[in-house]
Amino acid sequence: MSCGGFNQAQAPTEEEVALFTQFESEIKQQADGELTVESVSTQVVNGVNYIFTAKNAAGQVFQVKIYKALPHAGGQAELKSVTAQ
Repeated sequence: MSCGGFNQAQAPTEEEVALFTQFESEIKQQADGELTVESVSTQVVNGVNYIFTAKNAAGQVFQVKIYKALPHAGGQAELKSVTAQ
């Protein structure tokens, strides 16, 4: 993780895939189908912003943004957006 700016996209860790999967039904609904995570970038702010790059079965690319609060702030995660690229 990088403090301030987003780090370079990389393969997601198991923990990051689990975070993405936590919102799978909402993501599926917004993307009109199931997505497979390709990479993730993170940004440390007053929590962590995650930008996932994912593809559907047709190869269309989506950007999925998730914010996760720091543990002292409850550690709750929130799906911010699902955008076709």
